[in-house]
Order: sequence, then structure tokens, then C-alpha cells
Amino acid sequence: MKRLYYLIFVYALVSATQGINMYAQEPVAPADNESVVQQPLAEELDNETKALLNQYYTQAFDALRHGEYSYAAMMFEKYLEISETKFKVFEYLTQIYMHTEDYIKAIGVLTRAIHKDPSYLKGYTMLGTAYRESGLYDEAIAAYQRALELKADSDTFLQLGLTYERKNQLDKAEEMYQETLQRNPFHAEAHFSIGLLRYREKDYEDAYKRINLATQLDPKNHLYPIYLEKLKFEAESAGVPILMNEPENN
Repeated sequence: MKRLYYLIFVYALVSATQGINMYAQEPVAPADNESVVQQPLAEELDNETKALLNQYYTQAFDALRHGEYSYAAMMFEKYLEISETKFKVFEYLTQIYMHTEDYIKAIGVLTRAIHKDPSYLKGYTMLGTAYRESGLYDEAIAAYQRALELKADSDTFLQLGLTYERKNQLDKAEEMYQETLQRNPFHAEAHFSIGLLRYREKDYEDAYKRINLATQLDPKNHLYPIYLEKLKFEAESAGVPILMNEPENN
């Protein structure tokens, strides 16, 4: 019975961490001594309108500092009704909707931003994540691929790999993780993700090596040591010895 409970726990843990959402973390407001207006407005606006925009911006961040996400989102929306030149507002609003798991609204915000600037790289990567968390994997893949056309970034390859993994296209997922490591051999999450693929295959030795390397590359990540212990336990239960040699960075 203990063995059954352990396997259920490991399965839940693996499922929960597939496709880590880098935008679902709590939105971060600027420090109290940081100016809430970080760039001048591009439009020719009268002073009254500028003051109103500053008011919305200030109120939005004040609400963020107090965890009042609905009110913060409303203030950012009001800001965008008047001006769409400040892309940070699109990003902050997206972060709120991602944090509250309102992915449809996040997609709407990012679609508006990309329509405003079709070369908006961060917009495509955030859009890919919003689509993926909505279960729209093909749309997510298209968004990430568009981002890669603009810039072949290692983190975008990683997110694309996580999306293929959600679709259970594991060969494509590993291909993207390897692309990540080609550009950054010390990318901890790419090694971790390959380790999880090896775990699925019951290749405990290579899974352990990969996740052990990820732990060394990113010692602050609290999940990696948990997986190491679980993998070691399951490998020992299966009678599989785990060697401590590190894998090559590819």
C-alpha cells in the first residue's frame, strides 16, 4: 500500500511540473521608490489625459502591491483604452491574467499587442504560453515558432519542447530540449526536462544524472532535489543501480 501511495505521489508531481508556466508566478510590482512612469508617452496627449494615464498606472501598481489583481487589471485595461503605446502595460496585464489563470483574457491582451507591433518578440513567447495553458497546443506551437523566427532563443526552444511534451510528442520535445542545450549547455531546466523524459522511459540512471546536473546548475530550485530522492527510491525498488557520473551537456 505504501508503494502505491508513493507511485501516485510521483505521478502527480511529474504531471504538475510538465510545462512549467514561467508567467504564472505572482506579478511583481515595482519598488516603492521606483517611478511608475518609466517611459514617455509617444502620442501627442493633452496634460489632462496624461494625468489620467498616470493615475491609472499608479493605482494599478498600488493594487498589485496589495494583491488586488482584479482592480489592478481594471486600471491597466482603462489605461489601454486610452493609449496602447506602452508595451509594459500589456505585459503587466498579461501577467495578472496568467497568474489568475484567465488565459483567454491573456490571449486577447497579447493579440492586441502583436497587432500593434507584429515584431513584438516577447508578445509571441507569452502568447505561446497562454495558448499552451489553455490547451491550444497547435496555436502555442505556432506562436513559439514565430518567436523563433524573430530570435532563436534557448528559452523559447525550451517552451516549445514543453508544449510538444504536453501533446505527448516526446521525440519532438526532446529535439527542442537538445536545441536549447546547443545554445546554452548549462540550461538547468533543459537537462531537467530531458531527465523527466528518461523517467517516463524508466531509464532511471540517465534520468538521475540529468536531474542531478540540473541541481548543480540551479541549486536554488527546490524541485530538483525532490526528484532526485524519488528517482533514487524508485530505481532502488526496481533493482536498478544509479551511477553518479554526469551526462554530457547535449
